[in-house]
Amino acid sequence: METFDPASATDTPPARKPSVAPQEIDDQLGGLVTELSGTATTVPKRLVTHIIRESYTVAVHTTTSAPELLRRTKCFATQRLADLTRVHTAVARQVLFVCVANAGCSQLVAAVLHDSTDGYAVARSAGSAPADTVHPNVVSLLTDVESQTARERFPKPLTFDGVRRYLPHYSWGTLSRLGRE
Repeated sequence: METFDPASATDTPPARKPSVAPQEIDDQLGGLVTELSGTATTVPKRLVTHIIRESYTVAVHTTTSAPELLRRTKCFATQRLADLTRVHTAVARQVLFVCVANAGCSQLVAAVLHDSTDGYAVARSAGSAPADTVHPNVVSLLTDVESQTARERFPKPLTFDGVRRYLPHYSWGTLSRLGRE
């Protein structure tokens, strides 16, 4: 079982998930749909809604507080919508770094690449089995590299649209976790 879901192989119980009333969740997500539909004007509202709800579903599995849940949902959905609407030009390269937990190496490499190219490259990171948080020692390094946006970084899952949109993409450790390396 641990080869498919490393999180299920640990002895520690899962973190308590945030408790939010269903109506409150719908209201918050509806507000996000309105807000992000205004910025992603070329994306149909139905698709914006789908991306926000899918981002919420992902965030709820790795977040323990209600305010953080909404923040992560918004950050992840905003990033995905930006990726969806970005015009692919020769000017801006897009690179995806993938590792298992997306809590260390891939986060740091993406930040360094993004910072060192002055916007010439859009660097993202994802994990095949994302952790709950970025490693604390990596957070301090991220703060050194990108002080303004380090707080926005959190482990994100590898999504189909992410793989499709980012060429090239680099991975390490993911195949060994699946027993294929």
